[in-house]
Amino acid sequence: MIMSELDFYPDNCVLKRATGDVDAQGIEVFDILYEGECGLQFPSSGATSLQGGILQSYPALMIPSTDLLLKQNDTILITMDYGRELSGTVEQYDVVAYDDELSGATIWLSSVTDNG
Repeated sequence: MIMSELDFYPDNCVLKRATGDVDAQGIEVFDILYEGECGLQFPSSGATSLQGGILQSYPALMIPSTDLLLKQNDTILITMDYGRELSGTVEQYDVVAYDDELSGATIWLSSVTDNG
C-alpha cells in the first residue's frame, strides 16, 4: 500500500494587524503580516473549558514561518482547503525552529467565527 505524503498545511490564511487608520470609505486599514499556507486544528475536549456558562475551546493554526512578531488580537482569515472561511484573533503563539525539517509557528486563536 502506497501512502500519500501528509499535508500539514492544507489551508490558506492571512494574518493582519490594524494600523489604526481608515481609508476614504471609513474601512479599517490593515498591514499584512503573513499570507500563505497554514493548517487549522480544532482541539479535543481536553482543551475545552467552561467560561461564563459557555464551553470555550481554542483552535490552533500551524504555519511554516518562524519570522513572525504577532500580538494578541491580530486578525486571522482562514480559507480551509474545502472552501469554508473562518476568521479569528490571536490569543497566543509560539515559534519552533529546531532545524530546516522542523520549524514553524503555532497560533492559538480566540473569537473564531464562521464567515460562511
